[in-house]
Amino acid sequence: MNLALAVLQDVFDGDESLARKCANDFKRTVIAQLPEDGFSLSEEDVRQAALGLTGAMGRKRV
Repeated sequence: MNLALAVLQDVFDGDESLARKCANDFKRTVIAQLPEDGFSLSEEDVRQAALGLTGAMGRKRV
């Protein structure tokens, strides 16, 4: 499992289907922007990014 999918699945309360639908966009817009030498990503940061992704998809809110 990749980092984007694992993080999203946790935020989406285990909804693997929704996490998979958002994983590529999340990887591109969030994960790829993180520094290579360490980072922290709060649950609130993830939720805000996920809200943007799910809102754009017209899917359930997190």
